[in-house]
Amino acid sequence: MDNGNGQDNTIIEEEFGISTESYFETMGDLSEAEAQERINDLVARLATLAESYYDSDDPVASDAEYDGLMAALSGLEELFPNLAILDSPTQNVGGKASELFSKIEHSKKMLSLQNAYSMHDLDNFDTRISKDATGCSYTVEEKYDGLTLVIRFKQGKLENVATRGDGQVGEDVTANFSMAQLLPGELAEPVDIAVRAEAFLPVKEFQRLNSERAAAGLKLFANPRNAAAGSVRQLDAQASSLRGLDYVVFSVESETSHATHSGQLAYASSLGLKTGYIGKAATMADAKTLVGQIGERRDALGYEIDGAVVKVDEIWARQEIGETSKFPKWAIAYKFTADSVLTKLLGVTIQVGRTGVLTPVAELSPVFISGSLVARATLHNEDYIKSKDIRIGDTVKVSKAGDVIPEVSGPEISARTGQEVEFEFPTTCPICGYEAARENGGAYRKCLNPYCPQKLERAIAHFASKGAADIRGLGRALVARFYSEGLVRDIADIYKLKGKTDQLQELKNFGQTSISNLLGAIEASKGMPFSSFIYALGIPLIGHNAAKIIASHYQGPAQLKNASLEDLAKIDGFGMASAMSIKSFIDGEAQWGVVDELLELGVSPAVEAKEKRGDLFKGKTFVITGTLPTYSRNEAAALIASHNGRVAGSVSSKTDYVLAGENAGGKLAKAESLGIRIISENELVEMLGLLES
Repeated sequence: MDNGNGQDNTIIEEEFGISTESYFETMGDLSEAEAQERINDLVARLATLAESYYDSDDPVASDAEYDGLMAALSGLEELFPNLAILDSPTQNVGGKASELFSKIEHSKKMLSLQNAYSMHDLDNFDTRISKDATGCSYTVEEKYDGLTLVIRFKQGKLENVATRGDGQVGEDVTANFSMAQLLPGELAEPVDIAVRAEAFLPVKEFQRLNSERAAAGLKLFANPRNAAAGSVRQLDAQASSLRGLDYVVFSVESETSHATHSGQLAYASSLGLKTGYIGKAATMADAKTLVGQIGERRDALGYEIDGAVVKVDEIWARQEIGETSKFPKWAIAYKFTADSVLTKLLGVTIQVGRTGVLTPVAELSPVFISGSLVARATLHNEDYIKSKDIRIGDTVKVSKAGDVIPEVSGPEISARTGQEVEFEFPTTCPICGYEAARENGGAYRKCLNPYCPQKLERAIAHFASKGAADIRGLGRALVARFYSEGLVRDIADIYKLKGKTDQLQELKNFGQTSISNLLGAIEASKGMPFSSFIYALGIPLIGHNAAKIIASHYQGPAQLKNASLEDLAKIDGFGMASAMSIKSFIDGEAQWGVVDELLELGVSPAVEAKEKRGDLFKGKTFVITGTLPTYSRNEAAALIASHNGRVAGSVSSKTDYVLAGENAGGKLAKAESLGIRIISENELVEMLGLLES
């Protein structure tokens, strides 16, 4: 990910060892425990991002990165509904009212919008609307990238202005708006009315403001949205008034005599309030045309939009359709695809991951793209740089891969001056100076030093993580602190902390309760399941599923140590690459030496019973989509897995069956286009019944 402030732009690749695309595609392959781990991680990450975005106006991720992580969480909760939590970010609006401002409670909860990323998503939305309300039409509006506000007038005079906050309580920013004189002091009629609006900063004002901040040596705003939010939430109302803000009303909160949303906005406009473009569409086909037209003129608007919002126009229909705890079901936001822009490649830096992979990152002349200021982007690997002939000093095209991660897509050859320099990929690790090589012809160059500080620190954090040793409280930040203090330098050192209580007590802000809790969690982890132990070791290519398969074939570390390559390769569900990776780890003196030391320190992984299955679906791949009448998706997946079938998250030519329920959507359409057999829940039960009879 990239936020313009030097943050890592390869979070998903680094954390899970797979591409972002594969991360989403393999969600359906996860066990419940694996899904729970990912859900916990995503909830924590999204909470941190939301706090920075909504509460501090200082984002540590782009909007697209946030949307991508939210989509991942939503997808996991759909696949594993029993794991969804009540306070999930997918069910609650982000943000909270700052303690620095007085608070205003909203009369109606402010919700977010569900997102659409394709015209097919809009068609699905139309289908859902048709089931709940017939004879209704749509409006299509620009989706402004700003700060949402509730503005109230009493007897035609401005009463207060509040930010969205957490959707129920916002901040009182009336003084700032009064000083800026953006709103009419008095409406054309002496009415009581509440409207919702978006405060935004025009692009020219954003550029002017950042130029002034750069000249003053101040930190630049990442994008117009956060500049607008920072302006609205300035404690000094006079300072706020100098920033060129604008606003547009997008809905009327109060009840009026108007029967349509478009009529309500026209009424707000007649009162003297600013309203934006609103197109009317009798059908979804008309709405899609308007969405396309908005996208075509997007670059000429002079302000940032990141999509178009399609809403049911009739108020009666909205009441029929209803809402969820987070979204109105009668509206959807169509998100535009990422732009591609040109900027200078200033240099290339190398990041070192947990497995030693050296990842090249482009250092760019900051450029505004798809709603955020981008200063870094992924270059993937050594071969990618060579195949694209990307050179330092090049003018390069930057886009967002999957509308999430900034990437350099290639150089603008015609812009070359002859001063560009080819990048020489390092053959040594930038952290420890040890040899970095490409193993077995792989695409990635890796640091071969088993004692590389960066690798060790991240390996320790991985070992302690949930789903591995699950040592509560020993997260990455604390591991980094312990490593820098010399308290832990490898995995085995975790279990030596009990003898270092004096050193632990000397650490600032790490009291006796924290020490006791940590040591208790470390002691409890000694009996972790054998599969968790294998996963915790961080063996390349061995994730949770592979670890469970190994644990079902070998009864503990002693048996695994004696496994031959031939035996490992014969394991059902294993390939030669995985078998070779495990064998390499077993035979590595340094790697297995740590295992022996862990056992000597009292780690005793619990042996797991072998899993017994039928073979009805052996070698068959299923995809489950839609809502099933009886079983949850988890239950259906368990039934399939119990008979040796595989459940995948996406449809491909390798899919054998698609188990479809109601509201199946795009996966069903793709299956039909590929000629894949589609079965119902009843057909699945009949197939299983044949086996059991």
